[in-house]
Amino acid sequence: MRMPNDPTHLQHERKPPLCQNKRRKRKLEPDKNMGGTPLREGTVCALLRQAESGAVVALISTITEGVLPEARSQSRTMHMLRRSTRELSRRYFSSQLPEPQRTPKIPKTQLFINNEWVDSLSGETFKTVNPTTSEVIAEVQKGGKSLEALECGKVYSATLKGDLPWAVRNLRYFGGYADKNNGITAAIDGNFVTYTRHEPVGICGLITAWNFSILMVSWKLAPALAAGCTMVLKPSQHTSLAALHVAELVKEAGFPPGVVNFVPGFGDVGSAMVNHPEVDKISFTGSTEVGKQIFKNGADNMKRLTLELGGKSPNIILPDADIDNAVEHAHYAAFHNMGQCCCAGSRTFVHESIYEEFLEKSKARIKSKRVGDPFDLNVEHGPQATKEQLDTVMKMIESGKKEGANIEVGGNRIDRPGFFVEPTLFTNVKDDMTIAKEEIFGPVQQIISYKTIDEVIERANNTEYGLASSIYGQNLDHINTIMQGLRAGSVWVNCYFIITPQTPFGGYKMSGLGREGGPYGIEAFTENDINIAVEAANKAFELGSEWRTMDASKRGLLLHRLADLMERDQLYLSSLETLDNGKPFSMSYNVDVPMSISVIRYYAGWADKNHGKTIPTDGNFLCFTRHEPVGVCGQIIPWNFPLAMCTWKIAPALATGNTVVLKPAEQTPLTALYVAELIKEAGFPPGVVNIVPGFGDAGAAIVEHPDVGKLVQQGAGKSNLKRVTLELGGKSPNIILDDCDLDLAVEGAHFGTFFNMGQCCCAGTRVYVQEGIYEKFVEKSKQRAQKRVVGNPFKVETEQGPQIDEEQLNKILGYIQTGQKEGANLVTGGSRVGNAGYFVAPTIFSEVTDDMTIAREEIFGPVQQILKFKSLDEVIHRANDSNYGLAGAVFSNNINNINTIIQGLRAGTVWVNTYNTITAQAPFGGYKMSGSGRELGEYGLSAYTEVKTTFIAVPEKNS
Repeated sequence: MRMPNDPTHLQHERKPPLCQNKRRKRKLEPDKNMGGTPLREGTVCALLRQAESGAVVALISTITEGVLPEARSQSRTMHMLRRSTRELSRRYFSSQLPEPQRTPKIPKTQLFINNEWVDSLSGETFKTVNPTTSEVIAEVQKGGKSLEALECGKVYSATLKGDLPWAVRNLRYFGGYADKNNGITAAIDGNFVTYTRHEPVGICGLITAWNFSILMVSWKLAPALAAGCTMVLKPSQHTSLAALHVAELVKEAGFPPGVVNFVPGFGDVGSAMVNHPEVDKISFTGSTEVGKQIFKNGADNMKRLTLELGGKSPNIILPDADIDNAVEHAHYAAFHNMGQCCCAGSRTFVHESIYEEFLEKSKARIKSKRVGDPFDLNVEHGPQATKEQLDTVMKMIESGKKEGANIEVGGNRIDRPGFFVEPTLFTNVKDDMTIAKEEIFGPVQQIISYKTIDEVIERANNTEYGLASSIYGQNLDHINTIMQGLRAGSVWVNCYFIITPQTPFGGYKMSGLGREGGPYGIEAFTENDINIAVEAANKAFELGSEWRTMDASKRGLLLHRLADLMERDQLYLSSLETLDNGKPFSMSYNVDVPMSISVIRYYAGWADKNHGKTIPTDGNFLCFTRHEPVGVCGQIIPWNFPLAMCTWKIAPALATGNTVVLKPAEQTPLTALYVAELIKEAGFPPGVVNIVPGFGDAGAAIVEHPDVGKLVQQGAGKSNLKRVTLELGGKSPNIILDDCDLDLAVEGAHFGTFFNMGQCCCAGTRVYVQEGIYEKFVEKSKQRAQKRVVGNPFKVETEQGPQIDEEQLNKILGYIQTGQKEGANLVTGGSRVGNAGYFVAPTIFSEVTDDMTIAREEIFGPVQQILKFKSLDEVIHRANDSNYGLAGAVFSNNINNINTIIQGLRAGTVWVNTYNTITAQAPFGGYKMSGSGRELGEYGLSAYTEVKTTFIAVPEKNS
């Protein structure tokens, strides 16, 4: 056996290696549109190094301080993606399958940061093992086509014919999307022009799995780059080599330094990415257990998450199926990539009438399967990726034996070097057996008999997973019934494992969050009483229930009835809101109740228009998506806008067919409870809407309940992968330029700060005024605040009522004292008004600096801070210097300055010459620590729907 340092160890037997020194370096001419110097292929050297968390911390600042994505046009990003695609095509494609490089040279295996190869801070290394021989791949030099087959044991022909072309198509698809990620203009109520922009999230942490190493890199890297993000990518420690070769191609394609960074390593590297405060988005593919931990840790830093996790996918064979075709596809579904697929169809449900024939043909197919060296072009089945995975598969096989399942074929480790397992088939499998419930991630198929359609749907859904599924048969009614009944992100009909760049892929339940691929991939949610409410909501959501079988238009009609009843009782609801919350009655009657009614009517109109899409995909398939309800939605609302928040949550949830358990704030439950009476009067079926007042323990029970599939407003549960929408706090900047209409700006800033007693998440309390008009603005603002009418909220002339409770009153007074202690100038107010009730005088501070507590923390009260600035660049930087990013505003008449600020502000909503304009038609939500997801408008529907992708095999596709 050659030693690792023997230079002949990695030499190819028949052809010179791609990067042999004698080979002439190919010169790439610089792109005339991009500028720069000619690019050359990188050299290869060095040892594979482990990156510790410190390396990740060091590189984040590199990305932050490097070339920002805004510096490059979308079309240039698209152009670079296509250049990298052409390079991959040049290296990997040919008309005939070539002989593999059985011992390819290895690429550089350091960290790829800022377009350079650098050592990790620790200088440590980790080993990459060849699963075919169990040997360590020790000499690390540059290689080409066969890297993935070498390091993860994947069959070479599958890599070259499947994974690599697939990865290239992903790059091409999202390269074509870079300049098409359009926002919308929205027709909203009032005299406003509204449009949305799709802006990059920022720094993305991408963590890929070992089973499809190159493919996973392209899935995550391509949409992130197309959207304009920068990234840190950690490939699996088991399969880093192919990913690191892609890093060289990224540099060769011309991406600026710092945009794409590769950091190989173990779990501590991934953990550092998840916990780093400057990483805005995490996209992870891997096990559900690790995904749960990322979900919990990511919640602490309010990261956007995409999790593509495990599965236990059902494969349903109908009695009228083409048996030979179904056997072959079921075989492929269970054994493709040695069963190491998250969507592997290992649970094969076969109708009892064809069970025996299907079983015998499946056994025969397995026995004919060619197992061996993955570089052999005749081999179908290679080794498992690691010894750990080998041991896990064998443990699951032993569990199946012990629990009473029958092994028909296989069941043993193959006696040869490497991590080989015989393709294995179990029968007599019960739904409660370990092999039927847990993901095996190995070549183990279970063939299970069933009798009826209803039975197989229930059994197929009886799992914590919901990633994928398939149906084989000819009866269209049966296929459609099963397709709609399965709780899975993808449903394949008479085919399996059809995933294309054009279509979304992702799971329900514990199989993950979000979608990858297609347009969805670039867009990117007392305990016993709670249990009773969740059970009621679950029952109302059962297949075949009145609510599930109700026409979408009927759901819309019920919502319209609810809006009619609220209009009928507008006076009562307004009075109740003022009594419960303390806001002025004029505001309750003229703003809160009408807004609530308009939101319900808006989503009533959406109920029968939440369409999926038909998608022109590669291959002979008909593909379409359905937008299906998530299920039971837990909704937790605050006390500052009790009625409005109630309708913001329930209207889109009901329009999309979900059921609801809603907990109003303990301070203000009355209007929500009255809405419950109106819901019953409107005719909603029992269990569809459940309202449970309570304290934090009731909210915690909703968060942690395993049957709640969607959570709105509150944070993540301890162990449940819930879809989450969080609308949280803010410290919104209001920017006043010196060319503004001064009186309009003063009134707008006054309204932005003091509306609802300052108890608004988007309150514009940081008022930045250009130095030329600063003194005038402060004086006029002082005069306006001193005219503000504070008092009994039921009086028509009252503008400002009390704060919500004594705790909030004391908190606000504490912030006012802190502002004075830290040197801010108290212009007016600053004290409690009277001794009865919780009233605070409208308060203004001037001479405020950005590091003062009152300028950094959310006060949630009637306290305005007026700060001075000189230039646009300065104020944009200062406005963004906050953990929050909910809203912002600019008052000016100069369109160039306005557009500069709009694009520069990191905020979910930007108002121009207005403030607090929120309508049912326009989305609302924040960046950074201000929340996750969007409410209102068409965007608000996506939070309450799962996307199911269905492929149907067709004999011939005609355009």
